Amino acid sequence: NKSVMLRRGNPDGLLIRLPVTPGEEWRASVLRRSLRQSGALVVSSNGENGLYGHRRLGPEAANSNKWDSLYLTVVIPEGSNELVVYARNNSFLPAWFDNMTIEKRIQEQ
Repeated sequence: NKSVMLRRGNPDGLLIRLPVTPGEEWRASVLRRSLRQSGALVVSSNGENGLYGHRRLGPEAANSNKWDSLYLTVVIPEGSNELVVYARNNSFLPAWFDNMTIEKRIQEQ
């Protein structure tokens, strides 16, 4: 498992596309190491009512040599059948990303 370094000129990485069904709940997370919290976790879906969310701020690491964790939980909107999750950093400051996980949440009946 190798981490990926992203910055302006190479801003996107760890891209994952998943088939989904409207109403499902999904949680995506990734580890990030960066100065000044550069970089974000991005989640989007297709369709007329598609969603878009990004998380740049998360629980802060103790210092710049530590990894912090970013996460987002989304509910798939009507008309969407694909979820796209990726790491993004358009800053001149590099950010490293690793251990991306995407989980379908079990909804209680």
